[in-house]
Amino acid sequence: MGMLGMVEDDEYLPEYGTLVVRDGVGGDRLPEAGGLLGELETSALSGELATAGDGWLHGSTGDPYQEVRLEAHDGAPAVELGEWEDVLVTPYRSRTGSVGLGSLTGGVCGDELDLGRNGLFEVRVARRG
Repeated sequence: MGMLGMVEDDEYLPEYGTLVVRDGVGGDRLPEAGGLLGELETSALSGELATAGDGWLHGSTGDPYQEVRLEAHDGAPAVELGEWEDVLVTPYRSRTGSVGLGSLTGGVCGDELDLGRNGLFEVRVARRG
């Protein structure tokens, strides 16, 4: 399995202790998905590692600067659980075919990661102290 691309930010500052990944500008935009959560249709994370839906992912984190890496793979990468304190797999639907780090009160703020297509993806979120 190969890596299609990667975006890193070693000084990402989450608003209100929440890591945010949003759909990028992208090209052809899919319509909203019925059945997958819209970003404003969910309650607070309340201690969860992450939750995602139609064009968004929120992760619970602290307020200091965070080191974040987004990767796109053409298949499931090897699982190396020993390196991570927490790991979660969740569905994510990209309406645009690209994603980027964002904020709760704004859009994508930095480089976008090209996913190669739009549609439904399996996302693995991993965190360590």
